[in-house]
Amino acid sequence: MSKNRDEHNKHQQEIFAREVGDYCTEIPEEIRQRLKRIVEVAELTEGERVLDVGTGTGVLIPYFRESGVNEIVGCDLSSTMLEKAQQQFPDVTFWCGDIVDLPATLGTFDAVFFNAMFGNVWNQKETLSTAVKLLRDRGRICISHPLGSRYVAGLNQRDPLRTPHPLPGKKRLGELVQQLPLQVIHVEDELDFYVAILHKI
Repeated sequence: MSKNRDEHNKHQQEIFAREVGDYCTEIPEEIRQRLKRIVEVAELTEGERVLDVGTGTGVLIPYFRESGVNEIVGCDLSSTMLEKAQQQFPDVTFWCGDIVDLPATLGTFDAVFFNAMFGNVWNQKETLSTAVKLLRDRGRICISHPLGSRYVAGLNQRDPLRTPHPLPGKKRLGELVQQLPLQVIHVEDELDFYVAILHKI
């Protein structure tokens, strides 16, 4: 594991700068349906404001819009990824960096999404602690992966520098939200699909 968050984040930036082409290919229909399902589970409503952490090339953005959400901020460590996202979605606000350092000027949100990246963060507890501070009253956090926890566990075993954590099961989620104003209200942890919803309390 990297010695500190800055070192870890630099390593992540290098990885995704090299691999950006892999994320610009056509998404299979089966995965599209899982991404749509993730956003549906979060029960977004028209007029809400969303922060998409680890937005990458913006794969969730079309589904946010289908839910009636137009005010979206995409956050990612990789400027290379964000260049691709900005080309596709020129009217979306993007910010390059770690959510832990997100400037207050970007405001607060009704929902914060961590899709296909929560295993990659330096410190999951610190990341959730930051996210809950960005939430408005009755806001929620969505942690998800369209390929599921088994896939992320494989990444963790093969390259813990890239993916230092598996996705949290129900017990681990309970540990992560201890002493945070968050309640775990929904978990689907299937072989090839993962989504957890945490509400601010």
